[in-house]
Amino acid sequence: MSARGRTVELEIHKLADGGDGFGKIDGKACFVPLTAPGDRIIARITRETSSYLRARVERIVEAGPGRVDPICEVYGVCGGCNLMHLSEHVQLEAKARTLLRIFGGAIEIVHSPKPFAYRCLARMRYRPGPGSGGRLGFFGRRGRKLVDVGVCPVLDPAIEAVLPYLKDGPLDRAGRPLDVRLVAGVEGALALVESEQMLPAEFYDAAALTVPSFLGGILASIDGVVSTIAGDSHAVLEGGNGEALVTPVGGFGQANPGVNRQLGRTLLEWIVDGGFESAIELYAGAGNFTIGIARAVDRVAAAELNEDACRALRGNLERRGLGRVEVVAGDALGGYRQAGEGMELVILDPPRSGARELCREIGRGDHAGVIYVSCDPSTLGRDLAELAAGGFEPVLATGFDMFPQTAHVETAVLLARN
Repeated sequence: MSARGRTVELEIHKLADGGDGFGKIDGKACFVPLTAPGDRIIARITRETSSYLRARVERIVEAGPGRVDPICEVYGVCGGCNLMHLSEHVQLEAKARTLLRIFGGAIEIVHSPKPFAYRCLARMRYRPGPGSGGRLGFFGRRGRKLVDVGVCPVLDPAIEAVLPYLKDGPLDRAGRPLDVRLVAGVEGALALVESEQMLPAEFYDAAALTVPSFLGGILASIDGVVSTIAGDSHAVLEGGNGEALVTPVGGFGQANPGVNRQLGRTLLEWIVDGGFESAIELYAGAGNFTIGIARAVDRVAAAELNEDACRALRGNLERRGLGRVEVVAGDALGGYRQAGEGMELVILDPPRSGARELCREIGRGDHAGVIYVSCDPSTLGRDLAELAAGGFEPVLATGFDMFPQTAHVETAVLLARN
């Protein structure tokens, strides 16, 4: 007989990877979101497989010592955060255990200087409603329901402040679902509105009115073609070395400036201490790490696929007198093949999907070291195995709490030939 729908009492022993609480029911593992170690709860089973159960909390009988009151009014409904009910100490412990399972030893987790109001990049969704009843926010924890977000504790205040003006102004005039990218730069917030279809003139008129009163710049991307409506076309973010970095609004960037500085500092320490004289950086973006690398290493190449980011990268380098850096426009694998030969060090910061094929090829190259920056422990573990097959083994690793209140953890690993 299926256990689905059954109500049970259980104790949460620890957090599993991904942040769900872990307990046991009749000897079978049970995973329960939004729970804390030490919680004793009444839960309803929502799924049963041959090896595990999933359940949701019906009532907390006794709270664990690490449980705190979330400060977000839509927490538990919005899918953006899943650890806000836990103290910072418990969050960091959980992330350290995730990395322990990869490396087999204790890994330091560098905490975020700001546990809230840190996120300078956000991607949101807008859906129109009757009258002025549109919703601007994030997808919910279950399904594709859009949760309207008026106040978000993790967003940079510059982004949070513009949300009502965007929603009730240009987005309300668009009359269709839209993706919205928001950036809190050092000179103000910018927005990129993405649509697959042409937008009405009323949208552009309302968008222009948001600059400079609320936004530093607003852009539109229509079926992938980006144009500036008003104000700045590029954001000025804080790079990994703390300097101002010109970045495309729709390009990749690190979302937590304080942790990004600490990450950049760690990479430079590894590069200098290792005595590397040449390096290729893959997935370079607009130069978040490139500027610091170019000042520490004699010969540098940087590969980036996004054309706008490549142009920004060249500009950021030239403004600092670092035009000698070879910038390769193209995907990481192609850039590695074109400019990676003879480089002592390979540095890569791939997307969440990782870089399995690239790591396999790097393992066949004649390099002294690799620095891998990862935002996903599961693909990191897989890719480290590919590098290990090529003779590289980790010598240093550090975790970074890039996204407090979530289960995500950033990791930097220095590998050397064994």
